[in-house]
Amino acid sequence: MRRPAHLPSPWALPSVAVLLVLFLAGGFTLDRISPGLPALDLRWVGLAAAAIPVALFSGSRRRQERSTDVDVHVARTLFLAWAAWLSISAVWSPDQARVADNVTSLVVMAAAALLVWFVITYTRGLPLVLERLWTWFYGVAALYLVAALAAGPGIQGRYSAFGGGPNVFVRVMVFGLVASVVLAWYGRRLALCLAPGFVLGAVLSGSRGGLLAALVVAAALALPLVRLLPRRIVIRSTLAVLAAAATAVVALPSVRDFLVERFVDQTAEQQNDAGRGSIYHDVFEIAVQHPLTGAGLDSYYALVGRFVDFEHPHNLVLATTADGGLIGLVLLVLAVGSLTAAALRHRPLELPVLMLLATGWFVLLASMFSGSYYDSRFAWFFLGLAAVCAQRQEHHHGVVTTAQGPSIRWWAQSDAGRRPPRQWT
Repeated sequence: MRRPAHLPSPWALPSVAVLLVLFLAGGFTLDRISPGLPALDLRWVGLAAAAIPVALFSGSRRRQERSTDVDVHVARTLFLAWAAWLSISAVWSPDQARVADNVTSLVVMAAAALLVWFVITYTRGLPLVLERLWTWFYGVAALYLVAALAAGPGIQGRYSAFGGGPNVFVRVMVFGLVASVVLAWYGRRLALCLAPGFVLGAVLSGSRGGLLAALVVAAALALPLVRLLPRRIVIRSTLAVLAAAATAVVALPSVRDFLVERFVDQTAEQQNDAGRGSIYHDVFEIAVQHPLTGAGLDSYYALVGRFVDFEHPHNLVLATTADGGLIGLVLLVLAVGSLTAAALRHRPLELPVLMLLATGWFVLLASMFSGSYYDSRFAWFFLGLAAVCAQRQEHHHGVVTTAQGPSIRWWAQSDAGRRPPRQWT
């Protein structure tokens, strides 16, 4: 029997799954398991594993021809130019800069982003791939939440899982929250049951920057979500989150005490910014002293950070400006702006695509408060997917589905005997 037209290409889901694991895992070398093993960066292994299905299957059959918009090409080029310029700046980096580690992270991040964009551009059955992608994020977030609650709070009273730290944990919790909304749009309403837990997990992370980024994006999405989602889902979800939050604060004294200490005592009264103020001041000084081309890759650590036990500038914009100067900053702004514009040019967006764009901006805003260049990888992951998916959405039907969000089941069915509603492949 002929393969149904709307199933994904055979190499799509395996490649996306491996890339998702690669992005979640971060940097890890074999010698951390045992000193006798070689210092092989396992991210290269992940890249190779993700590329193998594409090489085997996409090369064995003629790819379906797809036109790619000029603005998507431009956005992709600008992203590569930003990563390449920062890598080139390693030539004039100061002594003690961790050049090899940072160049490796930039190359792996750029290669992984390009690979996942390639998969999404050329696969068939894209709606099913997106549904599976959000399902994976939902499952990963649920696993992280259970692991964090089982492990309990860390030394600072903050929650995290699998050694990723609270700033990573808050991002995974927001991914899970977004996934629950998208899956509800697909018709899987039970996915909303864990939404209050994801909100609680995000708060218990104590990541003020991550929570601020989530609130900013949520405020921007409030009106579009009200329009795209059935009103009963919006009302029930809001009430469930508020009820869960009130229950946690009232019934769990440890949670209440943590919230007061972290967000009232430390933030409002003591104005504790975890050293971010001094870090940003030092990074800004480096940028001012090297305005055009920057001081070179990892300049903050080499010049200041290693003396005060700070690893990174914890701000993507300031780090780019200090390392790559005005040239790096312009390339960063153009890359982000072009990816966003490439997605918004195809409005109105279906909710799964809109949430890709919103999640990318959440990671981008969170990267203004924590992390290194490699910690921004999910921003490029989501922004690139939003641009490609928005283009394919318009090219295939030019309209969006209804607010009720039909179940994913019709995407896996053949055309025989029925006409599926407004689909895009």
